Amino acid sequence: MARRIAYCILVVFAILAGSYGRAMPPFESADEAPHFLYSHHLLIDKKLPRILSRQVIAQQTDPTRAWSIETHQPPLYYMIGALLISPTKRDDLTAYLRPNEAIFTMNITEHNPNKWLHPPGIYEGDTHIALWILRGFSILLGMVTLWCVYQTGRLIFEDDWLPVISMGLVAFIPTFLSISASVNNDNLVTTLYALGVYWSLRLWKKLQIRWQDTLVLSLILSAIILTKLTGASLYVVVFGALMWGVHRGYYARRDALRLAGVVVIVSFVLAGWWYLRNWQLYGDPLAFGATRSIWGREYEIAATSGDWLAELLRIGKSFWMMVGHLHEPVYGPTWVYIYVGFITIIGLFGLIRYKFCRQDTLILLVGVCGLLIAVLLMGTRSIDISYGRLLFPALVAFAPLMVAGWSHLLTRLGTMILLFPLILIAVTAPSIVISRAYSPLEPFSALPEDIPLIGAESGNLRLLAYEVQQMVLNPNDTMTIDLYLRGSHPDNPMLMLTALDSVTNERLGFTGVFPGMAATDSLDPDQLYKARVQLKLDEVGDVVLSPRMIRLQVVWFSPSLFEALPMTDGAGNPIETLLLDGTLLIDERYTTPDTRYEVDVVFGDAIRLTGYTISNTDVRPGETVDVILNWDVLQPLADDWTLTVQLIQDGVLVDQHDGMLPGYPSTFWREDTSVQIVRQLTVPLNAPLDATYHILLAW
Repeated sequence: MARRIAYCILVVFAILAGSYGRAMPPFESADEAPHFLYSHHLLIDKKLPRILSRQVIAQQTDPTRAWSIETHQPPLYYMIGALLISPTKRDDLTAYLRPNEAIFTMNITEHNPNKWLHPPGIYEGDTHIALWILRGFSILLGMVTLWCVYQTGRLIFEDDWLPVISMGLVAFIPTFLSISASVNNDNLVTTLYALGVYWSLRLWKKLQIRWQDTLVLSLILSAIILTKLTGASLYVVVFGALMWGVHRGYYARRDALRLAGVVVIVSFVLAGWWYLRNWQLYGDPLAFGATRSIWGREYEIAATSGDWLAELLRIGKSFWMMVGHLHEPVYGPTWVYIYVGFITIIGLFGLIRYKFCRQDTLILLVGVCGLLIAVLLMGTRSIDISYGRLLFPALVAFAPLMVAGWSHLLTRLGTMILLFPLILIAVTAPSIVISRAYSPLEPFSALPEDIPLIGAESGNLRLLAYEVQQMVLNPNDTMTIDLYLRGSHPDNPMLMLTALDSVTNERLGFTGVFPGMAATDSLDPDQLYKARVQLKLDEVGDVVLSPRMIRLQVVWFSPSLFEALPMTDGAGNPIETLLLDGTLLIDERYTTPDTRYEVDVVFGDAIRLTGYTISNTDVRPGETVDVILNWDVLQPLADDWTLTVQLIQDGVLVDQHDGMLPGYPSTFWREDTSVQIVRQLTVPLNAPLDATYHILLAW
């Protein structure tokens, strides 16, 4: 039964990984384009690439050359990839490599996780087929990794279900799913590492070394150093396991030495040429200097780069759940990281008291995890490689260790239940997290009914209508706006939205994006599109705001011209500033300050006066008085109401102040909100000194 469930997990993993691939636009997974281009150029050039400096790369006019920045990697993964995609032509590849100018020209990364612009239509060539072939290859590698985790668990545990749970833990890590559904040589490294660790444990279990074992380990180790330099640490694991096996008497010293010798010879024959080539080209078999010329710390792009504590946090978060590129990584909900931290602590605590069948196994698995952590921390000192996925080669050790710890503290059922939240986020991430972050243009046949119209035009590019998805926002929330547009513009403008405080007209938030991740000069001029835009409000800190409406300033901005494009209305009249009603900002920390007098007067069942203060009851002609009013909103109204505050002397109106609540029109009123306003009235200069005044309020 347990083995059947393991097969089911493999199938579910393949389906889930495919859904991650479908949710991610082409080349939006971490470094996917450069990895793909490596295989592409192997077919085009029919020779291995050379590492070029950033200056030389910057001079390239062909985008397929300008983005070939993984040329320092050993070639095995890419050679296999080139063989797999050789039947395709990839003539439309350059259409996929149009950079997002919001990032590269305007330096706006927030809400721009997409490194590339994506046309809303279908590409003409077969690059998408080649991309999916390589993604499929990576998914297959992920399945092999899972099977190695399962088989490793079978060598460790007596309970048949614990290997299945170990396999399930790895299968439902969202980052593992995402990377497994992308073109990336990390997938092959992870698989080979899992095979190497499994085979080392297998030798201990079999208590002998056969020629087949020597052949398999020689091929695994040769392959891993021909895939990625960080994989070389597997030699330490395998040779360390061999030495320990001899020490424990699991097999003869002669057999272990023979295996080690054959591994060294085979590795030199199969993979040594790559490092000799590096030595010849760059004066360094590992090509460290040439690699740093394009990936060194001086070229850091992440906001967290250089802050060691923030980078450690990034490693931890991205190990469990991160998709996309480092400039604007897409993380999961906060609860995910609290949960995985909790289950990791439980695993470590239980592991302290867990008794393995062989303590040797515990030493090896902990050693694998510690070694790979050390390799990552050492490597990231010179190059920012603070990604959790670089620890995935340790999954074959990490997963059984966690499950061992859980099983010591929990029942088998409890251990399974512990994984349910991880399964939940893994299953829902493509439709909830990824699709929201990478929201494409959606074709529409007609505008929805009862949404606000805009009717603003920039050349042939027309903003027709919009809809704000949230009725109410709290400070620091994210506003979601659906914009309906038609047409295109040759200057490829991006959309800039600024959230404005309707009371002070100060900025509350900003975003600059290409709607639906699409270039606006390539849209179908006759098609109606809906673009979903996210706008995060700025941090307000300790500032507490009264209820107010957020207004939206909309601008089409051309990065190539570096200027805003003029807009007109439907009649051709210029629009100097396009302002739209947004939504209501409610700060739950806000309370109305106390007033001198408390009252309870309801106006039209819609708003209640709860208190007031008259700043100066002894006024002279020409002086002003502040009327401070506290209001509780009871219900919204269909029309905009105006409050009139009048100064009356002997039945005669001498001054008045009319207007809506500042920044809070009655059509936006929300029940159970309170607001304080101040209205200023002036005593006429010719008023008698001993006059008595009354203040009249009305809506």
